[in-house]
Amino acid sequence: MPQTLSFAPPVISVDVEDWPQSTWDRSLPITKRSAINTRRLLRILSDAQVHATMFVLGKFAETFPEVVREIRAEGHEIASHGYGHLEVFKQSPDEFANDVRRSKDLLESIIGEPVLGYRAPDFSITKTSLWALDVLADVGFTYDSSIFPIHHPRYGFAEWPASPVWVTVGEKQILELPISTLRFAGRNWPVGGEVIPA
Repeated sequence: MPQTLSFAPPVISVDVEDWPQSTWDRSLPITKRSAINTRRLLRILSDAQVHATMFVLGKFAETFPEVVREIRAEGHEIASHGYGHLEVFKQSPDEFANDVRRSKDLLESIIGEPVLGYRAPDFSITKTSLWALDVLADVGFTYDSSIFPIHHPRYGFAEWPASPVWVTVGEKQILELPISTLRFAGRNWPVGGEVIPA
Protein backbone atom coordinates (compact mmCIF):
# COMPACT_ATOMS: atom_id res chain seq x y z
CA MET A 1 0.00 0.00 0.00
CA PRO A 2 1.52 3.38 -0.96
CA GLN A 3 2.30 5.64 1.93
CA THR A 4 0.90 9.15 1.87
CA LEU A 5 3.51 11.82 2.46
CA SER A 6 2.66 14.99 4.28
CA PHE A 7 4.62 18.17 3.94
CA ALA A 8 4.88 21.27 6.06
CA PRO A 9 3.59 24.43 4.43
CA PRO A 10 6.26 26.22 2.40
CA VAL A 11 8.21 29.06 3.94
CA ILE A 12 8.43 31.69 1.23
CA SER A 13 10.05 35.09 1.24
CA VAL A 14 10.29 37.57 -1.60
CA ASP A 15 12.38 40.70 -2.07
CA VAL A 16 10.08 43.36 -3.54
CA GLU A 17 12.14 45.76 -5.64
CA ASP A 18 12.68 46.91 -9.21
CA TRP A 19 15.59 44.59 -9.95
CA PRO A 20 17.34 46.56 -12.74
CA GLN A 21 17.07 49.74 -10.65
CA SER A 22 18.23 48.13 -7.41
CA THR A 23 21.02 46.03 -8.88
CA TRP A 24 22.25 47.41 -12.21
CA ASP A 25 21.77 51.17 -11.93
CA ARG A 26 20.42 52.79 -8.77
CA SER A 27 19.92 56.09 -10.61
CA LEU A 28 17.09 54.54 -12.66
CA PRO A 29 13.51 55.27 -11.59
CA ILE A 30 11.32 52.61 -9.99
CA THR A 31 9.14 51.41 -12.87
CA LYS A 32 5.54 50.24 -13.15
CA ARG A 33 6.95 46.88 -14.23
CA SER A 34 7.88 46.16 -10.61
CA ALA A 35 4.34 46.92 -9.41
CA ILE A 36 2.79 44.83 -12.21
CA ASN A 37 5.06 41.87 -11.42
CA THR A 38 4.35 42.16 -7.70
CA ARG A 39 0.61 42.06 -8.34
CA ARG A 40 1.13 39.05 -10.63
CA LEU A 41 2.98 37.30 -7.81
CA LEU A 42 0.17 38.15 -5.37
CA ARG A 43 -2.31 36.40 -7.70
CA ILE A 44 -0.07 33.31 -7.89
CA LEU A 45 0.29 33.16 -4.11
CA SER A 46 -3.45 33.67 -3.65
CA ASP A 47 -4.27 30.87 -6.08
CA ALA A 48 -1.87 28.58 -4.20
CA GLN A 49 -3.28 29.74 -0.83
CA VAL A 50 0.24 30.55 0.35
CA HIS A 51 1.35 33.48 2.47
CA ALA A 52 4.85 34.92 2.30
CA THR A 53 7.11 37.41 3.97
CA MET A 54 7.69 40.27 1.56
CA PHE A 55 10.92 42.20 2.14
CA VAL A 56 9.93 45.52 0.57
CA LEU A 57 12.52 48.04 -0.61
CA GLY A 58 11.84 51.54 0.71
CA LYS A 59 12.17 53.15 -2.74
CA PHE A 60 9.51 50.74 -4.06
CA ALA A 61 7.21 51.49 -1.10
CA GLU A 62 7.64 55.22 -1.60
CA THR A 63 6.69 54.90 -5.29
CA PHE A 64 3.89 52.33 -4.89
CA PRO A 65 2.45 52.59 -1.35
CA GLU A 66 -0.87 51.20 -2.62
CA VAL A 67 0.89 47.96 -3.66
CA VAL A 68 2.41 47.64 -0.18
CA ARG A 69 -1.10 47.99 1.30
CA GLU A 70 -2.37 45.33 -1.16
CA ILE A 71 0.41 42.95 -0.10
CA ARG A 72 -0.59 43.37 3.55
CA ALA A 73 -4.33 43.12 2.78
CA GLU A 74 -3.65 39.74 1.13
CA GLY A 75 -2.27 38.49 4.47
CA HIS A 76 1.43 38.62 3.70
CA GLU A 77 3.97 39.93 6.19
CA ILE A 78 5.64 43.22 5.31
CA ALA A 79 9.33 43.32 6.24
CA SER A 80 12.11 45.74 5.30
CA HIS A 81 14.65 45.37 2.50
CA GLY A 82 16.23 48.70 3.44
CA TYR A 83 15.59 51.96 1.65
CA GLY A 84 18.15 52.35 -1.13
CA HIS A 85 19.45 48.80 -1.78
CA LEU A 86 23.05 49.61 -0.92
CA GLU A 87 25.05 46.67 0.40
CA VAL A 88 25.64 46.80 4.15
CA PHE A 89 29.41 46.41 3.82
CA LYS A 90 29.52 49.57 1.65
CA GLN A 91 27.99 51.71 4.42
CA SER A 92 29.16 53.01 7.76
CA PRO A 93 27.11 51.98 10.81
CA ASP A 94 25.52 55.46 10.89
CA GLU A 95 24.63 55.37 7.18
CA PHE A 96 23.18 51.90 7.60
CA ALA A 97 21.13 52.95 10.64
CA ASN A 98 19.71 55.91 8.70
CA ASP A 99 18.81 53.68 5.73
CA VAL A 100 17.03 50.98 7.76
CA ARG A 101 15.28 53.48 10.02
CA ARG A 102 14.01 55.39 6.97
CA SER A 103 12.66 52.18 5.44
CA LYS A 104 11.10 50.91 8.68
CA ASP A 105 9.39 54.24 9.39
CA LEU A 106 8.08 54.47 5.81
CA LEU A 107 6.68 50.94 5.75
CA GLU A 108 5.07 51.35 9.19
CA SER A 109 3.43 54.59 8.10
CA ILE A 110 1.96 52.81 5.04
CA ILE A 111 0.61 49.69 6.77
CA GLY A 112 -0.05 51.14 10.23
CA GLU A 113 1.66 48.37 12.18
CA PRO A 114 5.18 47.45 13.34
CA VAL A 115 7.68 46.02 10.85
CA LEU A 116 9.67 43.31 12.61
CA GLY A 117 11.97 41.80 9.98
CA TYR A 118 14.82 42.89 7.75
CA ARG A 119 16.78 41.45 4.83
CA ALA A 120 19.94 43.13 3.57
CA PRO A 121 20.41 43.90 -0.13
CA ASP A 122 22.47 41.13 -1.76
CA PHE A 123 22.59 39.21 1.55
CA SER A 124 25.32 41.66 2.56
CA ILE A 125 25.58 40.93 6.27
CA THR A 126 28.83 39.00 6.15
CA LYS A 127 31.66 38.21 8.53
CA THR A 128 32.96 41.78 8.12
CA SER A 129 29.57 43.48 8.59
CA LEU A 130 28.12 41.58 11.55
CA TRP A 131 27.96 44.94 13.36
CA ALA A 132 24.74 45.45 11.38
CA LEU A 133 22.90 43.07 13.72
CA ASP A 134 23.56 45.54 16.58
CA VAL A 135 22.10 48.36 14.49
CA LEU A 136 19.04 46.32 13.53
CA ALA A 137 18.31 45.44 17.15
CA ASP A 138 18.75 49.08 18.18
CA VAL A 139 16.35 50.27 15.45
CA GLY A 140 13.73 47.80 16.71
CA PHE A 141 13.83 44.81 14.38
CA THR A 142 13.21 41.46 16.08
CA TYR A 143 14.60 39.28 13.31
CA ASP A 144 16.98 39.41 10.37
CA SER A 145 17.17 37.16 7.29
CA SER A 146 20.34 38.37 5.58
CA ILE A 147 23.10 35.87 6.27
CA PHE A 148 23.70 33.27 3.57
CA PRO A 149 25.78 30.43 5.06
CA ILE A 150 27.60 29.62 1.80
CA HIS A 151 30.85 30.42 -0.03
CA HIS A 152 30.19 33.10 -2.65
CA PRO A 153 32.46 35.76 -4.16
CA ARG A 154 30.06 38.64 -3.39
CA TYR A 155 28.34 37.61 -0.16
CA GLY A 156 28.05 34.70 2.22
CA PHE A 157 29.35 33.53 5.58
CA ALA A 158 29.98 29.80 5.18
CA GLU A 159 30.76 29.23 8.87
CA TRP A 160 27.39 30.65 10.02
CA PRO A 161 24.84 28.08 11.30
CA ALA A 162 22.34 27.00 8.65
CA SER A 163 19.47 26.95 11.18
CA PRO A 164 17.80 29.89 12.95
CA VAL A 165 19.80 31.22 15.92
CA TRP A 166 19.31 33.94 18.51
CA VAL A 167 22.18 36.44 18.48
CA THR A 168 22.89 38.54 21.55
CA VAL A 169 23.85 42.09 20.62
CA GLY A 170 24.66 44.23 23.63
CA GLU A 171 21.60 44.16 25.90
CA LYS A 172 19.31 42.89 23.13
CA GLN A 173 18.74 39.79 21.05
CA ILE A 174 17.83 39.40 17.41
CA LEU A 175 16.77 36.20 15.67
CA GLU A 176 18.82 35.35 12.58
CA LEU A 177 16.91 33.33 9.98
CA PRO A 178 19.63 32.43 7.48
CA ILE A 179 18.90 31.92 3.79
CA SER A 180 18.08 28.27 3.01
CA THR A 181 20.88 25.88 2.12
CA LEU A 182 21.34 22.17 1.51
CA ARG A 183 24.35 20.36 2.98
CA PHE A 184 26.01 18.15 0.36
CA ALA A 185 29.58 16.94 -0.22
CA GLY A 186 30.87 18.71 2.87
CA ARG A 187 29.53 22.18 2.10
CA ASN A 188 26.35 24.26 2.05
CA TRP A 189 24.68 24.84 -1.31
CA PRO A 190 22.12 27.61 -1.92
CA VAL A 191 18.46 26.63 -2.02
CA GLY A 192 17.13 30.19 -2.21
CA GLY A 193 18.64 33.38 -3.46
CA GLU A 194 18.71 35.66 -6.45
CA VAL A 195 16.72 34.77 -9.50
CA ILE A 196 18.02 36.53 -12.59
CA PRO A 197 15.13 37.65 -14.80
CA ALA A 198 15.08 36.35 -18.37
